[in-house]
Amino acid sequence: MPIFKKDKNKQNIEPKVLPEIYKKFNKEGWLLGQYIPWDEEKKYDIIFVGAKPSDYFLENPDKRWLGNFNADRHIDSMFQERIKEFDLGQIYATDMVKTEGLPGENFEAEWITNKQFRECLEQEIQIINPSIVVVIGRDVEKLFNKEFSLFETHYIAQPSYVVRYNKYDKWNEQLRSLKHKLSS
Repeated sequence: MPIFKKDKNKQNIEPKVLPEIYKKFNKEGWLLGQYIPWDEEKKYDIIFVGAKPSDYFLENPDKRWLGNFNADRHIDSMFQERIKEFDLGQIYATDMVKTEGLPGENFEAEWITNKQFRECLEQEIQIINPSIVVVIGRDVEKLFNKEFSLFETHYIAQPSYVVRYNKYDKWNEQLRSLKHKLSS
């Protein structure tokens, strides 16, 4: 599995991962969290937590190293554009479940069956020590709040839902509210 991206000048660009997490949890079939956008320097202590990696990587295993929300898909580009538009800086994006699992599988059942998913997410949270955790989707919000009740969370809709059902205005409102929380 490659861990470097080649830019247009054929320079190696290393994904911005948490080295401690990469060393301990870099397992076959796992997709770990990373900082995105890669080209952004300003950081807030924010973690965006999704359910599990996109099924896109089942169809394109050679692109797994790009990471969730960083592949060459419209949804990922849109997600990063919104992060930049709302001046959120570089954020850390990860998932509760670290493998794609079975399409349509209940991610909560997958979470429960593999205790290492929790251990990895706990360590990501401990390292970043976020001021806020952004939960992506209602199912994630419910499970995350049940498992990690000590953290303040902020809900946003899943990007694929936003695109599929044309909910851009509502999503922009959710991101604007997040930016307001960070500014207060």
